[in-house]
Amino acid sequence: MSPLAWALTGLAGAIALSLLLPGWLGGVWSPTPKDVARIMLDLAQPHAGEHLVDLGCGDGRLLILAARQGLQATGYEINPFWRLWIFAKAALLGLQGSIKVKGTDLFQASLEDTQIVTVFLSQAALNRLEPIFAKQLPPGARIVTYEKVLPGWTALKAVEVRPGKWVYLYGKEQQS
Repeated sequence: MSPLAWALTGLAGAIALSLLLPGWLGGVWSPTPKDVARIMLDLAQPHAGEHLVDLGCGDGRLLILAARQGLQATGYEINPFWRLWIFAKAALLGLQGSIKVKGTDLFQASLEDTQIVTVFLSQAALNRLEPIFAKQLPPGARIVTYEKVLPGWTALKAVEVRPGKWVYLYGKEQQS
C-alpha cells in the first residue's frame, strides 16, 4: 500500500472513530435545531455573567448563543473535530474569551460553579448524569434537557417544540 493510501486510511479511521466514540459514551451527534437551542436558552432565563455548561456540545451552537447573551459558556465535547470547529467559530465571532471547550469525558465535568446546564443526550446518559447534578450543582442551578427527562426530578416547565418533542426545565432546589 502506498504512503498516500496509508494516510487516507488513517484519516478515514480517525474520522470514523471521532463520530462513533461519542455514541458509546453519551450519544451519537445529533444537532439541536437552532430554534430549539434558542428556546432551551430562553427557558433557563439566563443572566449576564452566569456560567452555562453544555454537555456534549457538538458544534457549539448553544455555547455561541450563550456567549452572545453575556454568559460564560463551557462545552464538553469528546470529538476533536467539533472542538476545533467551535474554536474557529468563536474566534471568527470574537467570542473566544467567553467560550471554553473541554475534551474531557462529560461524566467528569466540574459543575460546582455552574448556573445553567444544557443537555441533548441519550436517556441512558441523562440517567448517569442525575447523581452528578444532585451532588455538584449549586442551589438555584437550572438544567434544560431536550427530548429526555431527568429521572427523579420534576420539571418546572415543559415546552412542546415539535410534535411530541419537548424541552424540559429543572431547578436544583426542585430535586425530589
